[in-house]
Amino acid sequence: MASAAAEPSVASQAAAAEGGACAGGAVIKLACKWGSQKIDLEVPVCSTVGRVREMLQEHTRVPSKRQKLVGLGKRANPDDSLLLDNLQLKNPHSFMMIGAPDEFMMLEASQIDDMPEVINDLDQDFVYDPRKADESAKPENRLKLEQMIKTAEINVMHPPRPGKHGRDPVLSGE
Repeated sequence: MASAAAEPSVASQAAAAEGGACAGGAVIKLACKWGSQKIDLEVPVCSTVGRVREMLQEHTRVPSKRQKLVGLGKRANPDDSLLLDNLQLKNPHSFMMIGAPDEFMMLEASQIDDMPEVINDLDQDFVYDPRKADESAKPENRLKLEQMIKTAEINVMHPPRPGKHGRDPVLSGE
């Protein structure tokens, strides 16, 4: 995504929204890091944090209510009504934004109309039925099992040390 500094309209939109030039036309350059993107903004110093959030929303589609601005002032997430001039920022100033666009947010079940019915099978009690459960009692399964046992090749990677075989309580059945 191209940075906002390449678009001259961003600074002029901010200046127009704030009523033109203020404090002698002083502009502060802000560099916002969001994920792997860097967003450059030029904002009049008399702008508010809320205006910066609006500009970031235009570039990232992250709603201003979901934006957390870290490093923009002394507080972790400054109030929208604060003026940038009152935050005593360096020029240029770098900060980080944390937030996700609406399309990446998960909806609650009450917000979705066409939800499939989910059956919670963890609430079901298990009842053992020996007629259904004992598949090994079938003669064809028993023959397959015996054939597999005869033909299985067991590769012992680490044989037990001499004199130690049978002393393990797990292996000896103690």
